[in-house]
Amino acid sequence: MDKLMAFADDKGLKVIEDCAHCAGGIYKGKKLGTWGHIGCFSFEEKKCMTTGDGGMICSDDPDLIEPLRTYRWVGIDKDTWRRAESAKGMKEGEAMHWHYEISVLGYKYNMNDIMAAIGLAQLEKLDAMNARRRSIIAKYLDGIKDIPGIKPYTNYTLEDHEAY
Repeated sequence: MDKLMAFADDKGLKVIEDCAHCAGGIYKGKKLGTWGHIGCFSFEEKKCMTTGDGGMICSDDPDLIEPLRTYRWVGIDKDTWRRAESAKGMKEGEAMHWHYEISVLGYKYNMNDIMAAIGLAQLEKLDAMNARRRSIIAKYLDGIKDIPGIKPYTNYTLEDHEAY
Protein backbone atom coordinates (compact mmCIF):
# COMPACT_ATOMS: atom_id res chain seq x y z
CA MET A 1 0.00 0.00 0.00
CA ASP A 2 2.82 2.43 0.71
CA LYS A 3 4.14 2.00 -2.84
CA LEU A 4 0.64 2.24 -4.32
CA MET A 5 -0.15 5.41 -2.35
CA ALA A 6 3.14 7.02 -3.38
CA PHE A 7 2.38 6.22 -7.04
CA ALA A 8 -1.19 7.54 -6.75
CA ASP A 9 -0.08 10.73 -5.02
CA ASP A 10 2.58 11.28 -7.66
CA LYS A 11 0.00 10.91 -10.46
CA GLY A 12 -2.79 12.82 -8.69
CA LEU A 13 -4.95 9.67 -8.42
CA LYS A 14 -7.34 8.68 -5.65
CA VAL A 15 -7.16 5.17 -4.17
CA ILE A 16 -10.29 3.30 -3.13
CA GLU A 17 -9.26 0.65 -0.61
CA ASP A 18 -11.28 -2.59 -0.66
CA CYS A 19 -11.60 -3.67 2.97
CA ALA A 20 -14.53 -6.06 2.53
CA HIS A 21 -12.91 -8.84 4.57
CA CYS A 22 -10.65 -6.94 6.94
CA ALA A 23 -12.61 -4.73 9.35
CA GLY A 24 -10.33 -3.82 12.23
CA GLY A 25 -7.27 -5.14 10.43
CA ILE A 26 -3.87 -3.49 10.67
CA TYR A 27 -0.96 -3.34 8.23
CA LYS A 28 2.38 -1.87 9.31
CA GLY A 29 0.74 -0.36 12.39
CA LYS A 30 -1.97 1.45 10.44
CA LYS A 31 -5.65 0.49 10.35
CA LEU A 32 -6.87 -0.92 7.05
CA GLY A 33 -9.32 1.45 5.44
CA THR A 34 -7.12 4.43 6.28
CA TRP A 35 -4.36 3.78 3.74
CA GLY A 36 -6.37 4.83 0.69
CA HIS A 37 -8.33 7.99 0.10
CA ILE A 38 -11.57 6.05 0.59
CA GLY A 39 -11.99 2.80 2.51
CA CYS A 40 -14.89 0.47 1.62
CA PHE A 41 -16.13 -2.14 4.11
CA SER A 42 -18.73 -4.87 3.71
CA PHE A 43 -20.83 -6.13 6.61
CA GLU A 44 -22.45 -9.06 4.81
CA GLU A 45 -22.88 -12.21 6.90
CA LYS A 46 -19.59 -13.80 5.76
CA LYS A 47 -17.41 -10.83 6.72
CA CYS A 48 -15.26 -10.23 9.82
CA MET A 49 -17.85 -7.85 11.21
CA THR A 50 -21.44 -8.37 10.20
CA THR A 51 -24.77 -6.60 10.26
CA GLY A 52 -26.34 -9.23 7.99
CA ASP A 53 -25.96 -6.90 5.03
CA GLY A 54 -24.78 -3.40 4.22
CA GLY A 55 -21.43 -1.73 4.46
CA MET A 56 -19.58 1.49 5.03
CA ILE A 57 -17.28 3.89 3.25
CA CYS A 58 -14.92 6.18 5.09
CA SER A 59 -12.50 8.96 4.27
CA ASP A 60 -10.92 11.92 5.95
CA ASP A 61 -11.64 13.96 2.79
CA PRO A 62 -15.18 15.43 2.88
CA ASP A 63 -14.86 16.47 -0.78
CA LEU A 64 -14.69 12.78 -1.75
CA ILE A 65 -17.50 11.60 0.54
CA GLU A 66 -20.11 14.35 0.15
CA PRO A 67 -20.98 13.63 -3.53
CA LEU A 68 -21.59 9.96 -2.64
CA ARG A 69 -24.34 10.76 -0.12
CA THR A 70 -26.91 11.36 -2.87
CA TYR A 71 -26.12 8.05 -4.58
CA ARG A 72 -26.59 6.02 -1.40
CA TRP A 73 -30.19 7.09 -0.90
CA VAL A 74 -31.94 6.47 -4.25
CA GLY A 75 -30.60 9.70 -5.74
CA ILE A 76 -32.40 12.02 -3.33
CA ASP A 77 -30.56 15.31 -3.05
CA LYS A 78 -31.10 15.81 0.71
CA ASP A 79 -31.43 13.34 3.52
CA THR A 80 -34.31 13.50 6.01
CA TRP A 81 -32.22 15.27 8.64
CA ARG A 82 -31.21 18.04 6.22
CA ARG A 83 -34.81 18.51 5.06
CA ALA A 84 -36.02 18.82 8.66
CA GLU A 85 -33.19 21.22 9.51
CA SER A 86 -34.01 23.43 6.53
CA ALA A 87 -37.63 23.73 7.72
CA LYS A 88 -36.72 25.09 11.17
CA GLY A 89 -37.99 28.60 11.77
CA MET A 90 -40.51 28.51 8.94
CA LYS A 91 -44.17 29.27 9.53
CA GLU A 92 -46.82 26.56 9.37
CA GLY A 93 -47.52 25.80 5.72
CA GLU A 94 -44.23 27.29 4.47
CA ALA A 95 -41.97 24.44 5.47
CA MET A 96 -41.04 22.09 2.71
CA HIS A 97 -39.28 19.49 4.86
CA TRP A 98 -41.22 16.84 3.01
CA HIS A 99 -39.94 18.03 -0.36
CA TYR A 100 -37.11 16.24 -2.08
CA GLU A 101 -35.84 15.80 -5.60
CA ILE A 102 -34.14 12.84 -7.18
CA SER A 103 -31.13 14.53 -8.75
CA VAL A 104 -29.11 11.48 -9.86
CA LEU A 105 -29.75 7.82 -10.53
CA GLY A 106 -29.04 6.42 -7.09
CA TYR A 107 -29.41 3.17 -5.23
CA LYS A 108 -30.65 1.98 -1.86
CA TYR A 109 -27.26 1.71 -0.13
CA ASN A 110 -28.17 3.03 3.30
CA MET A 111 -28.70 0.37 5.96
CA ASN A 112 -31.72 0.24 8.22
CA ASP A 113 -31.62 1.10 11.94
CA ILE A 114 -31.65 -2.53 13.10
CA MET A 115 -28.58 -3.38 11.00
CA ALA A 116 -26.86 -0.22 12.24
CA ALA A 117 -27.54 -1.22 15.87
CA ILE A 118 -26.13 -4.69 15.21
CA GLY A 119 -23.09 -3.03 13.60
CA LEU A 120 -22.47 -0.86 16.66
CA ALA A 121 -22.61 -3.95 18.90
CA GLN A 122 -20.25 -5.81 16.55
CA LEU A 123 -17.87 -2.84 16.49
CA GLU A 124 -17.48 -3.01 20.27
CA LYS A 125 -16.44 -6.68 19.94
CA LEU A 126 -14.33 -6.31 16.79
CA ASP A 127 -10.90 -6.23 18.45
CA ALA A 128 -11.73 -9.33 20.51
CA MET A 129 -13.10 -11.16 17.46
CA ASN A 130 -9.95 -10.32 15.48
CA ALA A 131 -7.72 -11.42 18.37
CA ARG A 132 -9.54 -14.77 18.32
CA ARG A 133 -8.95 -15.05 14.56
CA ARG A 134 -5.23 -14.33 15.05
CA SER A 135 -5.11 -17.06 17.70
CA ILE A 136 -6.68 -19.56 15.32
CA ILE A 137 -4.31 -18.55 12.49
CA ALA A 138 -1.36 -19.01 14.87
CA LYS A 139 -2.52 -22.56 15.60
CA TYR A 140 -2.75 -23.35 11.89
CA LEU A 141 0.70 -21.89 11.18
CA ASP A 142 2.18 -23.80 14.11
CA GLY A 143 0.47 -26.99 12.99
CA ILE A 144 1.93 -26.91 9.46
CA LYS A 145 5.39 -25.49 10.17
CA ASP A 146 7.17 -28.89 10.25
CA ILE A 147 5.20 -30.63 7.51
CA PRO A 148 7.37 -31.10 4.39
CA GLY A 149 5.87 -29.63 1.24
CA ILE A 150 3.27 -27.54 3.06
CA LYS A 151 3.76 -23.87 3.69
CA PRO A 152 1.55 -20.78 3.95
CA TYR A 153 0.58 -19.26 0.63
CA THR A 154 1.96 -15.87 1.69
CA ASN A 155 4.67 -14.72 4.07
CA TYR A 156 2.11 -14.05 6.77
CA THR A 157 3.35 -12.97 10.18
CA LEU A 158 1.02 -12.34 13.07
CA GLU A 159 3.25 -9.54 14.37
CA ASP A 160 2.30 -7.37 11.39
CA HIS A 161 -1.35 -7.59 12.41
CA GLU A 162 -1.33 -7.12 16.17
CA ALA A 163 -3.81 -4.56 17.46
CA TYR A 164 -2.50 -1.38 18.99
